[in-house]
Amino acid sequence: MNRYFCVNRNLQLVETSNRMGSLRNVLRWAANETKEHILKKLELCMELKFLGHDFITEARFKSGGRCDVLDLTDGTIYEILHTESDKEFEENKLQKYPAEFKIVKIRSDTKK
Repeated sequence: MNRYFCVNRNLQLVETSNRMGSLRNVLRWAANETKEHILKKLELCMELKFLGHDFITEARFKSGGRCDVLDLTDGTIYEILHTESDKEFEENKLQKYPAEFKIVKIRSDTKK
């Protein structure tokens, strides 16, 4: 499938207003994120950029959820877990993500 078609298709599920900060290939973070969480997000974004992928950080979905990094090129949501457990993630966030995306959890700490 054409790369640009994939990106455009995936963008249909994202809130893209300027107020939401939906700039592509830009690292964004929330004021309450830890340094470790931000650095892990930066590392991931650098890798995606080296692979030639388009991404959005702090992507907000039309369905109401928000993720750390959305790879628009291959339709993967990356959620960086630092202070929350897998169980907390699954109970609080998982159901808010559109079913069309793959979900990958990345640990920025040693908590299981």
